[in-house]
Amino acid sequence: MQVIFLHNTKEGMKIVFHIFIAVMFISCAAKPRFQTNDQGKLPLDEIETISENVDVDPEPVGGTEAIQGVLREPEEVIKGSKEGWVIVEATINASGRVMSTKIAQSSGFAGMDSEALMAVARVAWKPARKRGTPITATVRVPVVFEKK
Repeated sequence: MQVIFLHNTKEGMKIVFHIFIAVMFISCAAKPRFQTNDQGKLPLDEIETISENVDVDPEPVGGTEAIQGVLREPEEVIKGSKEGWVIVEATINASGRVMSTKIAQSSGFAGMDSEALMAVARVAWKPARKRGTPITATVRVPVVFEKK
């Protein structure tokens, strides 16, 4: 039995390259951080606290419905009939005020991204607590844009 080493030939290099690309594609197609439900929709109630050593997680006053309630529809949704979601990373201080926001995962549409940042900052928050004392914490908040 003879073993042929394909990497030494031009055709062999093509095969190796295609295998490499396929492996990279599969590894990049990992599961999203937030899982969708049966209808392919992102759950609205999964705010993830990424700060460590927190006894009580920060949460928006009125829940995620409060964020969706102050959300303004950007041009992409109104005119283009687009849908999407954004993951906003927000730092909530010990007073419950949003100190900073940034996009953790973009929708791919600038209007949705900027409106998601503003919606998270507009609502009041209950601060995180450690041993009963309010502390600063960082959360990841999903914001969903749906056609109405």
